[in-house]
Amino acid sequence: TSLSRRRQKKWTWWLAMMSYRFALRLAQHSRATPSSMRRIFRTRQRNLLKTSLDLLEELSDMDGGDHESIQAAIHEHLADTFLQYEDNHGPPDPSASPSNRTTSRSSEFFSLGSSFNVYKGITVDALEKAQYHINQ
Repeated sequence: TSLSRRRQKKWTWWLAMMSYRFALRLAQHSRATPSSMRRIFRTRQRNLLKTSLDLLEELSDMDGGDHESIQAAIHEHLADTFLQYEDNHGPPDPSASPSNRTTSRSSEFFSLGSSFNVYKGITVDALEKAQYHINQ
């Protein structure tokens, strides 16, 4: 019936927004945690953001609108999770052994020049994942 369909849309919307909100809160809490926990928090944050996107897509399939602005914000936050360092003390050491790095392509580092060192220590793999989410 129409009433049950409306309720289902409402609950799908609510779950999507709660997942998004929890992901943002987790990002705030991860800044004050030890570096050993940041990776776990970042993974959980990505999962919550992906859940939000899935629920918004499900809502769109139920003729509940596209919610493009919120989806764009979620994709931006997802991209941001790939542009964060393992710890807040700067980029990883390029001379470190490959076994200590997080990706298989981490020996390739992105650098724009001396005046643009914002993403200097980010791996190419992380930049590609971030770019994928930004282009969604």
